[in-house]
Amino acid sequence: MRKHMYLITEHENPKKVGNVHFTDTKRSWPDKNKAGDIQVFKNGDYQVVGTQVCLGFHDFDSEENYNNPDVVQEVVEKKFAEIDDSFLEDAGKDPEDY
Repeated sequence: MRKHMYLITEHENPKKVGNVHFTDTKRSWPDKNKAGDIQVFKNGDYQVVGTQVCLGFHDFDSEENYNNPDVVQEVVEKKFAEIDDSFLEDAGKDPEDY
C-alpha cells in the first residue's frame, strides 16, 4: 500500500504547519525534496493557502502498518532525514532530531 507524503511548511492556518499530509497518489508537483504551493478551490477560483515539501513515498506492508502510529512515525522520521534542513526549520522542526 503506497502512500505519498508532504510536509506542510507554510499555511494560512498556522496549526497545519509541521503536519504531514498523506495521499494515495502522487501529486504532479512538487518532486521529492522540492517545495510547491498548496492550492484550494475557493469562490470559483484556485487560491494558494500554503507551501508543502514532497517527502516521497513509502510502501506500507499492510493497512495495519499504515494505521500503526509507531510505524508511521518511524517512516516519517526517516523521510525527514532525507530532505533539506531548511524545510524542516520552516516547518518548525529541529533538523538535529532527524
